[in-house]
Amino acid sequence: MIKVLLNMVFVLGAFGLSAQSFSAEVSSDSILLGNYIELRFKIENLEGEFEVPDLSDFMLLAGPNMSSSFQLLNGEMSSSKTYSYYIQPNDLGEYFIGPAYIVTGDKTYETKPVKISVYPNPQNIITPPDKQQEIFSFELPQAIQIPEEKKQKKSKKKLKRI
Repeated sequence: MIKVLLNMVFVLGAFGLSAQSFSAEVSSDSILLGNYIELRFKIENLEGEFEVPDLSDFMLLAGPNMSSSFQLLNGEMSSSKTYSYYIQPNDLGEYFIGPAYIVTGDKTYETKPVKISVYPNPQNIITPPDKQQEIFSFELPQAIQIPEEKKQKKSKKKLKRI
């Protein structure tokens, strides 16, 4: 049993992790009042507790949404998680979203602060954030029931011998 565990530790230890990173991105760094942006925190090859920054200057429309991936390619393991939020500024001006944190067992990682400029919107132009996933739908025709035809008896053909 101990041999099996040691072999598993050795094999898993042989798989190196790729470079670690933790970053914050926004769909746009300047928007018109009344619009919203997507705020994303991307975590690569790190495991720990995620701490979101203060978003009190914004109205939270959606989130946190989390996506994750795990990849093992040619003996190299990599993983990533993305937390996304859809936020809308409450007023005009420049806002700074403070750093988010990842606390691991021995280290704390943080993102750089993000600056967002909010401008007046006299014409109330609403535009969705960049990179928004477009949803396509297709309507499929409903199944049509075909009435069963009455079974016809096959007539036997007479064979003529010559």
